[in-house]
Amino acid sequence: MIFILTFCRPLCWVEHMSLDNETGLDRPGIRVRPVSGLVAADYFAPGYFVWAVLIANLARIGYEEKNMYMAAYDWRISFQNTEVVLSSLQRFMILCQPLFCSPVQLWLTLR
Repeated sequence: MIFILTFCRPLCWVEHMSLDNETGLDRPGIRVRPVSGLVAADYFAPGYFVWAVLIANLARIGYEEKNMYMAAYDWRISFQNTEVVLSSLQRFMILCQPLFCSPVQLWLTLR
C-alpha cells in the first residue's frame, strides 16, 4: 500500500519523510515512527525481501518472535534525537541486560 502511494503522491511522501530544519525532529502535525518487530525488516516492498529468508530459516530451526529481536531504527533522525523520540537505546539496554548480568546486578541497576 505505502509502495503504491509513494508513486501516486510523491510529494506527500517527501513531506512526511522530511524533518523540521530547526529541531531535526518530525514536522508539526506529522508523526512517522518505525515499525517494531520482525515485520519491520522482512520485506522492503512486495517481492523485495531484506531479511525474510534469514527469518524463515531461523524459524525452521526453532526460533520464534519471542526469542528473536529486531531493533527498529528511524534512519532520518540523528543518533541523539533517536533516544529523545524513541527511547530505543534505553529499551535495548533493558532487553540485553538480563543476558549478561546476574539477577542481583540487574536489580541494583534497575533500582
